[in-house]
Amino acid sequence: MKLTTTHRRTGFTLLELLVVIGVMLVLATLALFLAPRFQDDQRTTRGADLVTGWLLIQKQRAHRDQVPRGVRLVRDPNNPNFINSIMYIEQPEDWSNPTTTVQVPSPAPIPPPVANAGEYRTAWIANKDLAGEGVVQVGDFLVLDAESTPLNAHRIASASLVTLPGGQVGTHLIFGSAEGTSLRGVPGVHQSSGFRIVRQPRAMVGEQPLLFPRDVIVDLAGNFGYPALTTDAGMTVLPGAQLDIVFNQRGQVLGANSIGGKIILRLRNGDRASNDGDQLLITIHTRTGLITTHPVNVDPPFGNPMHDPYLFVRDGKSSGM
Repeated sequence: MKLTTTHRRTGFTLLELLVVIGVMLVLATLALFLAPRFQDDQRTTRGADLVTGWLLIQKQRAHRDQVPRGVRLVRDPNNPNFINSIMYIEQPEDWSNPTTTVQVPSPAPIPPPVANAGEYRTAWIANKDLAGEGVVQVGDFLVLDAESTPLNAHRIASASLVTLPGGQVGTHLIFGSAEGTSLRGVPGVHQSSGFRIVRQPRAMVGEQPLLFPRDVIVDLAGNFGYPALTTDAGMTVLPGAQLDIVFNQRGQVLGANSIGGKIILRLRNGDRASNDGDQLLITIHTRTGLITTHPVNVDPPFGNPMHDPYLFVRDGKSSGM
């Protein structure tokens, strides 16, 4: 009987090795170019999760403590249109004191540059350092009951401790028409029962700034043709110097920021062009406190006259996810 000998291959041919190495190089090159972009998009998603979580925490705190709580969007000092961190804030109760009076106008001189502000645009609270104690801050309101509503609320533009020539110390308040309703009359001394200070939200004591992931920002520039903080009509709803979103005890958004029904925060990668990369819209429904996240609509694409980036926000039936 004739025996057949079988020869087995002990390795790969040179051509096969070259093909495998070539495929590996192609895959490595694709990973080199695509992995950073994927990581950037993941950071935007993570940023949206963080911001949504921070908003929900403050909403729950407002319900738990029965005190207004919220967040303050902190502008990037290098680009005022970019938000890259958030502060927890709270709104303290109105301030009044049974032994305190306010004098209108203030006996202290008005320092520059508001020397021509008018005599009824100042007020004086004797024997109190309300600014140093943190009771009064710029942006708070002095409300005088002797004036008619709503013209009795006066936005405080400056608060400082001043010593009069006779040695008496007190808090010197300055108001300006650009900061609110200027004092227009009712001079004299107002008793504690006739005035109060309505205090605006402050940073919560002991809380540190909450930072977004690297390169993730809330864009205030409104590159869509709408501001990033917007109502459905495209109107800015955070007109003040501070970008605050404050919830009341029932979860509703307080103040002028509740106008229009929605606050929309546009999250994107700040290192990319405004129409590039993964972009998300965090929507706070001001009447209910509902917080949702939607992608930016890209169909039709950017630049098309029919493009509506807020389509998924407007359409409650589809999230686009």
